[in-house]
This record gives sequence, structure tokens and C-alpha cells, in this order.
Amino acid sequence: MALCVFVGFVLPLLLRSRFDGVWFRVAGDPSAPAEIKLIAHGGKFSETLPVNCFGTWESVTLIADGRPHPWSEPAGNCHLAFDRGITTYTASLTASSFRLTESLGNGTITESWDLLGKGRMVVSQHGRTATYQRASWLRSLFTEEP
Repeated sequence: MALCVFVGFVLPLLLRSRFDGVWFRVAGDPSAPAEIKLIAHGGKFSETLPVNCFGTWESVTLIADGRPHPWSEPAGNCHLAFDRGITTYTASLTASSFRLTESLGNGTITESWDLLGKGRMVVSQHGRTATYQRASWLRSLFTEEP
């Protein structure tokens, strides 16, 4: 029984990255999502965020190996409005930052997610900046899952 508890609950907590979890906007750009969910491991960065389309959530998983990759919209009827026109992307992931460069027909857009101390993260996207605070372990149990 103890092994099942360790493998099912404790081990996943020990293997999580500093990005993993539910994040709430506490300052900055009011048009940034109020809540986002992130998972970063194995050279991949996944972001799940609410989309203003029938109360749905969209998930985007990017390969963060520093090489160019073709861009594709997530499956579903709702699409992220700001992602129109992206042809390729390049992403890199470290223990405390994620960088994304999106290539469009007429240039590039660079975005960044930087972890700060005490469970804070600064996200700079499309010329705007927002600060997020990681949800407490207890609060994250009661957030809506997509």
C-alpha cells in the first residue's frame, strides 16, 4: 500500500518541474489569462489556458529543443486568436525560463516565461507583461480541470 501511495502521489510531486502547476495572474496586463496551467518536462512545454469560446480551454504543447518546428493549431473548434499567421516556432527550456520565438510571414515574435523566487513567474507575450503566482497545493486541488 505504501508503495502505491509513493508511486501514485509522492513520486509525481518529486519529478515535477518548477513550471508545473496552476498559476494565477496577480499583476500586469489585464488582458492576460487570469489562470493558466503549465507542465514542462522531457523537452516539452504545455500550456492550458481558457479561450473565450464557449468557456472552453485550449492546450498547446511545444517542443523545446532550440530547433525550428512547424506550427499547428490545436484540434477543436476554438482557436487562439493571436496565433494566426505563425508558420514555425523555436523554443528553449531551462530550469527557470522558457523562450519561444514564433515566425510569421513578416517577422518574428518572441515570448518568455521567467520563474522568480517564491512561486512567482513573469510572462511577456506580444509586447505585454503579466506576473503570476503559483497556486498553493491545496488550492490547485480545487481548480477547474480542462
